[in-house]
Amino acid sequence: MLTGIFLYLSFYNVNLLETIEVISNSSLLFIAIYLVFFVLSHIVRAVRWKVILSSSRPHASVTNLFAATIIGYGVNLVVPRLGEL
Repeated sequence: MLTGIFLYLSFYNVNLLETIEVISNSSLLFIAIYLVFFVLSHIVRAVRWKVILSSSRPHASVTNLFAATIIGYGVNLVVPRLGEL
């Protein structure tokens, strides 16, 4: 809910059609590079969690830890600091 309020305030006087036009003219190469680094950075975080949890949860998979990391960031968008749980 808090995210919705801030998004509304951020985009209150923004021309939506102009924004869509600018985004559609952006380079797909740079978007692809961004996505690669985004995924890689979160995979590194998942591997870090695997190392941290190795003594208590030796069979935790990087895939599950990656999903948990992404979900945590998503929850933080809705309610700040709740994703830390």
